[in-house]
Amino acid sequence: MVAGMAYYLTVQALDGHQTTGLYLAKVWVVPWKNFTQLEDFKLLDADKDGSQTSPWNAVGVQDPMVKEAAENAVKIIQQRSNSLMPYELQEVVSAEEKVVNSLHIFDLLLKVKWENEVKNYKVEMKRTLEGKWVMNQMQPVAGH
Repeated sequence: MVAGMAYYLTVQALDGHQTTGLYLAKVWVVPWKNFTQLEDFKLLDADKDGSQTSPWNAVGVQDPMVKEAAENAVKIIQQRSNSLMPYELQEVVSAEEKVVNSLHIFDLLLKVKWENEVKNYKVEMKRTLEGKWVMNQMQPVAGH
């Protein structure tokens, strides 16, 4: 059951006629309750190459985008494994997010079950502007 939708908006702010920068706004919407709330609003940093990047920020593991990123990460892990045995997401242990040029990037620590063992994976997932998930990095992690 979805408890609403989180929208991430990149907003260009103006002070008079001068641009003051790009900001990332997170808006929580629950349409059937006629509820809208601004969750976060922060300035994006400009990198040396001019790209707009936010710092890594902790995100709740129950966040709908985190869940979507984790589910897609497990699908990609399954595809790369060539195994007929399914990989199952057990838990999102931790999640961080940053935004680079309006693209959401998640750094996730996942507990994934495969056959009779539980493996931990550190993955970096990027959501393209078209809504497709791409895995930038993946590495098994011992312990946790």
